[in-house]
Amino acid sequence: MNVSHAVNELFFSHAELFDGGLGRFTGGRARQAVSAGAAPVFCRARPLPYALRERVDAELDAMLRASVIEPVECSHWATPLVIVNISDGAIRICTDYKVTLNRVLSVDKYPVPKIDDLLSQLAEKCKDDWNKLRNSYVNALKRRKNKKSGQAAQFIPPWKYEAQMSFLQPFMESRSTTTNLSSPPESPEFHSESTQSDNSRPATPQGKCKLLHKVEHGLIK
Repeated sequence: MNVSHAVNELFFSHAELFDGGLGRFTGGRARQAVSAGAAPVFCRARPLPYALRERVDAELDAMLRASVIEPVECSHWATPLVIVNISDGAIRICTDYKVTLNRVLSVDKYPVPKIDDLLSQLAEKCKDDWNKLRNSYVNALKRRKNKKSGQAAQFIPPWKYEAQMSFLQPFMESRSTTTNLSSPPESPEFHSESTQSDNSRPATPQGKCKLLHKVEHGLIK
């Protein structure tokens, strides 16, 4: 498959993610827990330079159209704005909650895990899933190779991921094993030659004891 064609297909199938607008979370409503007996804090707006007022108004209008903010007639809580200049010349509107809400906010006792911990767990999970996938592919090939022939033969359908895992085929060739251990002698000629070589040795006390032991156990007739 052409890479550029696959990228274009992915782009058009998820065009709403690349329209340049803000994303929106639709999985539920976010809630903040405030300590019991907390009194609302209302801070007046901080002075804004005249050179930034038009740009701030335009950004607020854009946030209002995107449903990021909504107008209210009155509120017991009010937090001052913080205007941040971005390197590309645009501005970002932030709020200074440390002087209002953060002081009375109940902190979650179970913080979000660190990204390093999540990546470590994900790596172990990927290794385990890869081993299962590879073993399933090997077992599928073995079942097809060892199937019976003739009337008892049955059609074995291919594994559903067999085509995708076929790139492993060149790496699954049988390898010849080597060992340093020599196989035990089994031929009668070798036994006769070893017996003759034992008989041709000079008679020493140790040799006599070994020869007598073989005769007693029927190793030499």
